Amino acid sequence: MKLNIEYSIDKDLWNYTRFFGDTGYSYGEVNKSESIVNRLPQKIQDVFHSGDTNEQKSRRILEYLRLNYKEKESEMGGNIKKINDTWKSVGNQVIYQLETFYNKKFPFDEVTAFITTNIICPYNFEKRYFFLHKSPVQIQLSTAKHELNHFMFLHYYPQLEKDLGNNNYQLLKESLTFFTNPEQSGYTDEKKLRELYMSKKWVGPDEILRSAVELLTNS
Repeated sequence: MKLNIEYSIDKDLWNYTRFFGDTGYSYGEVNKSESIVNRLPQKIQDVFHSGDTNEQKSRRILEYLRLNYKEKESEMGGNIKKINDTWKSVGNQVIYQLETFYNKKFPFDEVTAFITTNIICPYNFEKRYFFLHKSPVQIQLSTAKHELNHFMFLHYYPQLEKDLGNNNYQLLKESLTFFTNPEQSGYTDEKKLRELYMSKKWVGPDEILRSAVELLTNS
């Protein structure tokens, strides 16, 4: 699977301005959006906490990102090169691990990862891209595996959303990263699913999903 890695100021800007509104299910995290904003650079926090309109805030953040990119273009380019080189070395192993867990082929030949200066890394399944925080390569690699796990689940199990409803479907999607990213603690609401996953040795993904769906349905 080819992973294209890019930086786009417009995409990076969107990853900030989406916090002007509802960012969706909180997964049990208290004041999730506020806690994220409070971990951003002080200049960005000041924009969010100002009395400006959303349009004014957007312009101020864009100005910040343009200046930041101008100052750190070489650093950004170096990070992109490192993750590119690393993916060429170990990307096949990442895809193999995902395919082994799901017992299915990875469905896409090409996916794009956009570097973001924000600490949050959302994805767009329909357009086949996700974000990677500008951080050490091993963290980025872990994030890539996490997001590609989501792509596998969303591609092969869309029918479960009808059975579970959107919130539980999204919770199930997040919780399944336990099997490929055990180093990540997960969200608060994943606790009961993660306890289920640790309770026995599973035969395969179908058995895991049946038990998880039953747990969510009866909770």
